[in-house]
Amino acid sequence: MKCCFNKWLRSFLVLVTVVLVLFCTYDWWTLPSVVPATEISHFSAERAAKDLEVIAQEPHSVEHPQARSKVRDYLANRLEEMGGTVTIYPFDSIAFRFGGTYSIGNVYAEFAPQESDPQAYVLFIAHMDSRFRQQVLDKTVYSYGAADDGYGLAVTLELVRDALLYQADWKQGIKVLFTDSEENDLDGIRKMLEVHPSFLDRVGLIVNLEARGVKGPVLLFETSDANARVMDLYAQTAQKPVTYSLTSVVYRMMPNFTDFTELKTDYPGVNFSCLENINYYHTDLDCFDNINLETIQHYGTQIEPLLERYMTDAAYADPSALRGEQDAVFFTLPGLGLIKLTPAQNRCFTLVTLLLAILAISLSLKLRVVRAKQLLLKSLWILLWGVGILVAGEGLVWLLARLVGTPFSLTATKFIPMDQGWFLGSVALLLAAIVGTYLRRGAKREWFANETLCASLIVLSVLGGGMTLAFGENFFFLFPVLVTSVAWVFYLFFDLMLVNWVALLLNLLLAASFLYNLFIALTIGAMGVILFLVFLNALVMVALFVKIIRLKA
Repeated sequence: MKCCFNKWLRSFLVLVTVVLVLFCTYDWWTLPSVVPATEISHFSAERAAKDLEVIAQEPHSVEHPQARSKVRDYLANRLEEMGGTVTIYPFDSIAFRFGGTYSIGNVYAEFAPQESDPQAYVLFIAHMDSRFRQQVLDKTVYSYGAADDGYGLAVTLELVRDALLYQADWKQGIKVLFTDSEENDLDGIRKMLEVHPSFLDRVGLIVNLEARGVKGPVLLFETSDANARVMDLYAQTAQKPVTYSLTSVVYRMMPNFTDFTELKTDYPGVNFSCLENINYYHTDLDCFDNINLETIQHYGTQIEPLLERYMTDAAYADPSALRGEQDAVFFTLPGLGLIKLTPAQNRCFTLVTLLLAILAISLSLKLRVVRAKQLLLKSLWILLWGVGILVAGEGLVWLLARLVGTPFSLTATKFIPMDQGWFLGSVALLLAAIVGTYLRRGAKREWFANETLCASLIVLSVLGGGMTLAFGENFFFLFPVLVTSVAWVFYLFFDLMLVNWVALLLNLLLAASFLYNLFIALTIGAMGVILFLVFLNALVMVALFVKIIRLKA
């Protein structure tokens, strides 16, 4: 009776901890509290929203020249009121993708230290035009540009206002470029590079601000090439960071571009965006009524301290101070912060992880808690089941897209009703199937758990090694291998339940945040791919759970 009670107590405690981790992943540890407008010494989403209310009054795409002119004048006046030296750069005869031509005008401003001529600048970039006509199923709509890119415009204005409070301490200056016609063909930034490239003189850091949704966490989703020094600055300063170096790899494969695309190979920089709810993106639902203050605050929470360090530290007086020679590998663990590795450290991490996996599996075979033949067969079955889940998930989304009448895309499937519901329901069904399989094993459950855990380590290690060779990115495969291998070795020798518990929670922290952010970034179109990753992670975590509630005999 006591053994049964302890098992149920452990099960209850683990499940409660899992629920708390999931809740904290999407709330306490990710999005910040909104700073009220009455607090003048820090970035305030409420103040930014006041600018946003003006910017997003009406659609202001390249098809709305008068509305766009109002937004342009408003932005120029705001920058002048703050003391900036403002210039409007007009360009004529811009070709529209649907035919005809039009005129555009970029807004550019400079802010210098009070008592010196700066040798370096930070350049903020956001675009002022909203999306032109967009077909949403059976109707044509226009975006109000509240998030895309009203968030970028309003956040920039609020960041500059905040920085001016300590202007006496500036060592560097600020440049602001609000581009026009970004949505058409990056026309504003391309014309500046062609006709007025001097706007980049002495620029040592670029901060580009975008939005691909209207809510959720703000990701540093793209960096400049050779980003190690830029990421050092971000890691040392940003609060509530959310970033994965993998997203830069994925973004290169997606048919998406921003103004930063034209600059990232030559200038150190970072590119931020919120990603949640692509169904609002470029539609009439991207309006002021649907803005999210916590998301706007998250831009400021990450960028405000980074900006202050850059502006006041003489180490960045050289425009080349952040130019690096290598890329960093990094990812975020909610509550634990940013983990950043140099390429050499990442190679070491990979080697140590694979050696630990080999050690864990070798010990399992030597201690006869797994069977070699069954282990190899189970590894193959796991891989085959994973591929089957991937194909089934993609097939389901393709079918849903056909039924709704929206184009299917691996990275941009939109307008499927309850897309997050389909995803979460599929995850729940997958987890139920895995748990149900364990429950049916009865007396063989412990053998099954041992062999499933070790086989999952083999599959994850092989995939992680392949990703390392192909892309230099492997954390989402090898991090679970590392923590689980360490826990398994301790368990084999000492029967320590606690290490399995810690491994379970660390795996859950990474998987819950990363896989959900990957889902909102890639959209429901990649649901099969993400379910494949969920499947591999879930096999390890359920096996750990079984070992926690059922100690080794």
